[in-house]
Amino acid sequence: MIGRIQEVLSRLVAVFRRRALDQDFDEEFGAHIDLLTEQNQRRGLDRDQARRKAILQLGGLNATRDVLREARGLPRVERLLEWLRVSGHDLAYAVRSLAKARGFTFVCIVSLGIGMGTVMGILLAARMLAAFPPGLTAEGLVEVLVKPQGGLLVEVEEPYIEEFSYPDFAELRASDTGMTLTGSTYGEALVRLPKGGTHRASTMYVSVNYFQTMGATLARGQGFDASVDEHASAQPVVVLSDKFWQEQLNSDPDIVGKTITLDRVPHVVVGIGPYGFQGHDKVDSASLWVPLEQHPRLSADPGLRSNRDMAWLHIHGRLSSGVTLQRANAAISNIMSGLAERYAASNALKGGGVEPYFPLGALRRSQVLIEQTLLLGLGGMVLLIVCLNVSGMVLVRSAMRERELSIRQAVGAARRQLIRYLFI
Repeated sequence: MIGRIQEVLSRLVAVFRRRALDQDFDEEFGAHIDLLTEQNQRRGLDRDQARRKAILQLGGLNATRDVLREARGLPRVERLLEWLRVSGHDLAYAVRSLAKARGFTFVCIVSLGIGMGTVMGILLAARMLAAFPPGLTAEGLVEVLVKPQGGLLVEVEEPYIEEFSYPDFAELRASDTGMTLTGSTYGEALVRLPKGGTHRASTMYVSVNYFQTMGATLARGQGFDASVDEHASAQPVVVLSDKFWQEQLNSDPDIVGKTITLDRVPHVVVGIGPYGFQGHDKVDSASLWVPLEQHPRLSADPGLRSNRDMAWLHIHGRLSSGVTLQRANAAISNIMSGLAERYAASNALKGGGVEPYFPLGALRRSQVLIEQTLLLGLGGMVLLIVCLNVSGMVLVRSAMRERELSIRQAVGAARRQLIRYLFI
């Protein structure tokens, strides 16, 4: 064992003392050549013939040196070091060549820069199309949809309808679906700012469990209280987006608990949304969130709570632990089938289903996929054009180096080396 370790260490030392050992070997080999040359001269040969015969007897300097290197060192390590050495020389040669051909180098760099910049921009745009909003937990989040049937399908010309009536939403939320459901709809509110003036802000009216369902943790405040759903006449409250809080309220650290006026109605601020979060829908961003039960439409038209013909609510849900998408889809389908039987006048042609959450809405999923494919194809074409442009210039430059390559071949360069030189 000790002998094996000593042998490995000796070979390792030989790898890093290669130049000194080669020099010692060259001197010793030269001494043997001189000795054999003298012996051959004493046998009647002239000096040139005697030296040639001596070299043939010992096998040649380079061949003998290679055999000795194999015996004393680590061949694989030495081949790796040799490859690194040759590659370093090739890289240095490439740098010198490009420094001489400044026009060629400039055109190549500009072409590659334009091409790669364009491709990176296209890839970024393709990624941003379907990027999830910040502050939202997408895993387990789904969208509940109406599946039109028969004449309704022909009328809407879409596989899904995204909006539900309020009583249908109430039925689904009260049923066992294997999910926590939340409803939402968009609107606007005229906000009277503390510093003076007014600001029209996009407002989302949501169920009180909206932020919990979206997996969004408020930056400040406790958010909505569940009692709001039970008492529509409770004190109006509002949650502000982080952007609205910073831009319109100067990041007031004591804003939670204060009152701001929305559409001439005082609302108590009960929270600040997560940083960058402006709702689950990337198309319609929200600056404010107000409880759904305090929607002006519901107070102005109490009959809306029982009107199944008026669809205006979006429904999202979060799968409960252990519940699969297929199970939730079956539950929604069964409930909607029951509603179709009980309320045939309004729900006869309405089925139901569940789709994984998509930032732009389930209806836009296939469209966005097509757009991403087109963008990726465009990026590939741009990159291909750039590569063809650069390769054409490299071929022209290679034709100009024909004399150089012929000289290299004449002095013994292998085909593999010549091919490598074409790329540097």
